[in-house]
Amino acid sequence: MPEPAEEHGARPVVGAPSEAIADALPQAPSGEPVPPRSRRAKRILTIGAIGLALCILAYWQIRSMRGLFNSALPYAPTVFPSLIALGTIVFKDWKNYRPHWVRWMLIFFVLAAGCVGVRYQHGQREEKAEAARVSQQNIDGLKGQVTAAQQAQTENTKIFTKSFFELSAELNDLKTKVTTKELQDKIVSLQSRLDKTIDPPRAKLIFSFEPLKVIKIDDTHTIGEAVTEKTLSLAADGSFHVEFTILNLTDVDAIDGEMTLQICDTCKFAKEPPEFTKLAGQDERQRHKTFNRIHSQVQFYTLSADIIAPPGSRDVAVGMYFRCNTCVREKGPSRIMVHLAPQP
Repeated sequence: MPEPAEEHGARPVVGAPSEAIADALPQAPSGEPVPPRSRRAKRILTIGAIGLALCILAYWQIRSMRGLFNSALPYAPTVFPSLIALGTIVFKDWKNYRPHWVRWMLIFFVLAAGCVGVRYQHGQREEKAEAARVSQQNIDGLKGQVTAAQQAQTENTKIFTKSFFELSAELNDLKTKVTTKELQDKIVSLQSRLDKTIDPPRAKLIFSFEPLKVIKIDDTHTIGEAVTEKTLSLAADGSFHVEFTILNLTDVDAIDGEMTLQICDTCKFAKEPPEFTKLAGQDERQRHKTFNRIHSQVQFYTLSADIIAPPGSRDVAVGMYFRCNTCVREKGPSRIMVHLAPQP
């Protein structure tokens, strides 16, 4: 039967899809559609916020654990090799050990070595901390001494200035009232006191061989004089023994001082001289001694030293430096000269 004319050569009509096709297509949600760019921006903001929160949390954790990290860091050279060794045993060679108990012995030795290393590092840190603490105490003590000395110097300056102006005012006042011999004598006395205040007398110490040279003043009085040259014999080991003393022939006591014994450049001490010490960093040719007071017009007690002179020496100089609160500040040492007699 022939097909209907209207169906022969018919073409599909372009237009809305059929109901089945329309049901298969995705439907747009109700409301305004969300553009793709908006969704991407929200995603970036969300990731950024999470990242920022993680950074803040990590920074806070690092700050709170910084002390623990700094305390544990010195042990890293011991802990890391031990962890590497343990990892090698457990994860790499665990099944290769024969017999199996060997791996447990290795783990024990690795842990023991790590503990010993950590304990050693801890001991070293404690020793360094204690040394730093002692050093800081010494520094604080020296600072305190310097501060006390500065305060004492300030007080002394105030006392000196006050005494100076008081004496000057009194002297000027008397000069205007001089009419009698008594007043004139008082002016002379005040002038002497003023001179002593401005430039006080100082003690001068002298290095001398012992015994001193005795000089007879009269039938009942003698005086000792310094001896600065003497001939001494060498011992079998090439050393010579010298006895010496200190003289204070001034009218001022030498107070709170120190003396430094110095031998020649090519000499050396045969043994440590009694009552003298070698200070830290001091020259090998020098030895140090302190004293509280050497009274005026007296001789210090006898000191001694054994010195080795270079072979062939005939004359050897020995010096002594002096420093004290009331002493003249000399630029160089006080010296004695030893003439060496040849060995028999």
